[in-house]
Amino acid sequence: MEEQIKKIYEKQKNGRIRMIRNVLLIYAALICVVSIFKGNPFPHQETVLFFDVKQPGWVTTDPWLLWICVVVDLIAGIFILIRDILRDFSKIDRILSQQCDAEKYSEMLEELVKYGKSLDYHGFQKSVMLIAESKYVVALIINGQLQKAEEYIKNEWEGKREGRSWQQVMTNLELSKKYQEKDAAGYSATLEKAGKVFQKNPLFMAKI
Repeated sequence: MEEQIKKIYEKQKNGRIRMIRNVLLIYAALICVVSIFKGNPFPHQETVLFFDVKQPGWVTTDPWLLWICVVVDLIAGIFILIRDILRDFSKIDRILSQQCDAEKYSEMLEELVKYGKSLDYHGFQKSVMLIAESKYVVALIINGQLQKAEEYIKNEWEGKREGRSWQQVMTNLELSKKYQEKDAAGYSATLEKAGKVFQKNPLFMAKI
């Protein structure tokens, strides 16, 4: 377990370098794709009817295409980064989905959070820890450790408070509390305010 945790963080130590490399490669690829249809992107000379004619290139005539490439490039770069991190977490999630061992899943995430907090973050290591802590709190809730989950959120949470992850774990906690207290009215009211992520989840709907 310890070796697996270290490997996840070590992989993201040079995350920024890998992201820059990916962004540059994707950008170059996008420029090439556009150039297939629009021709040479840069100012150049072309021979037309025996005369040399200076052509501006599509970078000059259609600069908006360049900006589209930039936007698509950044989105693709961020997507690859997030996908890479989530792929590592999917291996941990299998403990819960395939082995149905919520306790082992919780222990794994607890160690992942503890190890992450001991690091001087490099690259995207902090991003790994922040994802791990939100999953850890949910794991505690799954195990019925609501008080421990609440204490972590109040005293140890390192992510942005009032951020999306924080709001989601707080909603998870509130729904679990209402369910445990058999407060159907409170549960329904919380679910009503929770948003579509929770309202469309059959697990939560089944508890009403």
